[in-house]
Amino acid sequence: MISVVPLLLVISIAAPLLLGVFAFTRRKAFEVAVAGSLVALAGVVCNAALYLSSQMRPSQYVLAYYNGLALGFVNDSLSVLVSLMVALNGLATIVFSKHYMSPSNREHPVSLEETPRYYGWLLLFEASALGFVYSSTLLSMVAFFELTSLCSYALISYYEDPESRRSGLQAFIVTHIAALGLYLAAGLTYASTGSVEVVALKGMPEELKTIAELLLLVAAAGKSAQIPFHRWLPDAMVAPTPVSAYLHAAAMVKLGAYLMLRVLVDAGYTHTVALACLAVGVVSMAYGCAMYFPQLDMKRLLAYSTITQLSYIFMGAGLASLGSAMALKGAELHIFTHGFAKELFFLVAGLISFSAGTRMLDKISGLRAARTAAVGFTVAALSVTGVPPFGLFWSKILLILGGYSAGSIVAAIIATAMLCESIVCFAWFLRVFTKCVGGEPSDAVKSMQREPTTMKMTVYFLALMSLLAPFLATPFL
Repeated sequence: MISVVPLLLVISIAAPLLLGVFAFTRRKAFEVAVAGSLVALAGVVCNAALYLSSQMRPSQYVLAYYNGLALGFVNDSLSVLVSLMVALNGLATIVFSKHYMSPSNREHPVSLEETPRYYGWLLLFEASALGFVYSSTLLSMVAFFELTSLCSYALISYYEDPESRRSGLQAFIVTHIAALGLYLAAGLTYASTGSVEVVALKGMPEELKTIAELLLLVAAAGKSAQIPFHRWLPDAMVAPTPVSAYLHAAAMVKLGAYLMLRVLVDAGYTHTVALACLAVGVVSMAYGCAMYFPQLDMKRLLAYSTITQLSYIFMGAGLASLGSAMALKGAELHIFTHGFAKELFFLVAGLISFSAGTRMLDKISGLRAARTAAVGFTVAALSVTGVPPFGLFWSKILLILGGYSAGSIVAAIIATAMLCESIVCFAWFLRVFTKCVGGEPSDAVKSMQREPTTMKMTVYFLALMSLLAPFLATPFL
């Protein structure tokens, strides 16, 4: 088993990477993309099964080493759980894209001759995201961090109009500036310990450890669009909707939150870093929640919801550092359950825009006439707002109860803030749901074209995952 696991991890990353490069030059780019994502998913699932059969013993593997500079993998509950979410959503995104990225799209018709580069970049992103999740060293994290930013730039700019190019460049610049925190943290860790492994942070003097972890918080906040790096995410909604679903809801933005959880699990936070993580989360949650109300573009509403939901993970990490084991489990579960729920919500937005030619909320009503869109919208809204028994209910309840059980006034205040946001989120999304799904069908809904089977399959699969995700994650918590 010791020799099989690193091989599976290499296959999971190498397959989408190599086939992604291959997809750029092929007419059958969709089939190549499906093959690459399936191989990656198979490797991730086999690794998860082996991890469970080994009684969940965490392990690290060094692939290359020179004078303290190392490239390696970490295989533990956190990396296994997040890699499953990345791989499953990656395959769902590619399958959904088959018809979305076509001339049949009523909002954004796409020539099939242009899609190879779309699938190529999408596979390269999946490989980079999996590489980041499995990285055990800051050096390999730097490499994969930058690769995900490059793929994001290419995919946000896909339509190649001025707004898309501007938004893609903005996302690349902001996340690259934030990445300087990761570069500096890696350098400081190497200078202090002679190693670039994440666990090396544990052996640093407290002052230097605080500085290094605050620098990592900067990188994480930039990637996860937390204050003050938030602006790029709503603007990135000009990208094709499957890109918004995968990169900017389910996978890329999760990498920043994952980074903070990885640091917490491997090295622990200093008290200053824990409070800083809580502060970033609270401010981002308040801002994202306030920005729900003026949104008419469905995707921008979901983008601000993503900022808010990611803040829960940052706050959960901070609460865990203050002594709440329940909050840590909640944060790990939240990163998993939110990935499927928000992927579903974005793809429902894509289904509506594909069929009706619009995603503007003031032009959508009476969706109950379109069964797949109505079912997907209903499940996504119930899950994202934390209604039982859907996914985010369980992660939110763990985070909130974890805050109240931490025995700290600060933790109790944070838990109360989470509870208030959950109530506001439920009330507002209930209003949006009532308007969009209920009422008389609008002109756009009346004229909706029939949804392709692959789109329906993807929506129903993600609706099922939004229900089952917490139960699938339980063995790893």
